[in-house]
Amino acid sequence: MTKQFDLLIFGATGFTGRFVVERLVQTIDRYGLKDFRWAVAARNVNQLRQYLRDTEQYLGRKFAHELEIFETDIESEQSLRQVFARSKLVMNCVGPYSLLGEPVIKACLDSDAHYMDLSGEPLFLEQMHLRYDRIAKERRLCAVGSCGFDSIPSDIGLSYLKKKFPGRLNHAEHYLQLHTDGRKFNYATWRALVEGFKYRDQLRSMREQLFAQYKPFSWPVVLKRQTFRRHDQFGYCIPFPGSDRSVVIRSQMQRYSERGELPAQCEVYFSINNPMDILKLVAMNYNLKMLSRFEKGERLLLQYSSLLSFGTFERNVLPDRKALEANKFKFTLVGHGWPQGISTFTGDTMTQTSAVIISGGDLAYIDTAKISVQTALALLEKLQRNDNVHYGVITPAVAFEPEEIVSRLRNEGIQIEFISKL
Repeated sequence: MTKQFDLLIFGATGFTGRFVVERLVQTIDRYGLKDFRWAVAARNVNQLRQYLRDTEQYLGRKFAHELEIFETDIESEQSLRQVFARSKLVMNCVGPYSLLGEPVIKACLDSDAHYMDLSGEPLFLEQMHLRYDRIAKERRLCAVGSCGFDSIPSDIGLSYLKKKFPGRLNHAEHYLQLHTDGRKFNYATWRALVEGFKYRDQLRSMREQLFAQYKPFSWPVVLKRQTFRRHDQFGYCIPFPGSDRSVVIRSQMQRYSERGELPAQCEVYFSINNPMDILKLVAMNYNLKMLSRFEKGERLLLQYSSLLSFGTFERNVLPDRKALEANKFKFTLVGHGWPQGISTFTGDTMTQTSAVIISGGDLAYIDTAKISVQTALALLEKLQRNDNVHYGVITPAVAFEPEEIVSRLRNEGIQIEFISKL
């Protein structure tokens, strides 16, 4: 079937979806993509049209009249299939994905449409791999998860570090530093966290099934996760609760199983300078862990999100654009391994340390929009060239070689630096 559109943005009325639409318009203008065909879809068309008018006003140019706008209902598989069948690629911006994502990926596969999302939810990502990877491969379709803040910097970053590493990389420790001024996060992210904690036991058993598919590998030196640490350079560090670690491990093990590349381990940490912020995060984690076990506790978490997250997530309150534009992030991947010429791989001979530093603005929304748009364009270009395309439910580092994404992000103002020796 001939596809009418290159890209369909599904969920364009959501907070993240609006930033994606805005960035795509800017990208089309900047790179002169006059022949690029795209459309938007949402459940509430009137609301979508209003958001498009707001975006036109912010950008100072009209574009909505050029768009096809579709009304879709996530509870109607038929409406999803009818719309998705008209596009080469669907970008799913509707979360929480663990609640709303499966009908979208299923409809894409049924409609011969490639799929991508911005999910940072390990349960959803790994569940979709188990359920739909074989189907996607048989139908020669790509379903690429985690194409935003979760988990392009971590996944592509490690792939880039491994490629540039002067020797054999054993592991990398990732440190995320956010420079914000009392920001709030989108409520949908809180709902996703609640779902993740609710089904964490199910995730453990699912992960055993998933990783049984990969070729076994014996690590020369095993990297151990630290629950809490004090780092001379990065301050107080706690494990990052997102999908980065699980996505990276899937990438590394799949590339090893299918391509024979030696994998690398990783741990991802959230770096915090203020001890009070650590106490707040620990208490928030405790609330999620304890209350998500029970139905009444789950209702409390959703109803009193601001109280139980200590003001981090507030229902019906969206992050302020000016505050977002002032945000900065720095993501440092510190790699440890063996220099070239070493034949004995032990902890004592692991003397080579290199790093990749990724930095930019607001990672959660503004730069996530940059990342997701560039990932979509890279995937469409790869499909058009039929250049080493990997089908299935895959991670970014399985879908792409690092240079295919790194150069694009640099052009978007996201700085990526490799340091050979620390």
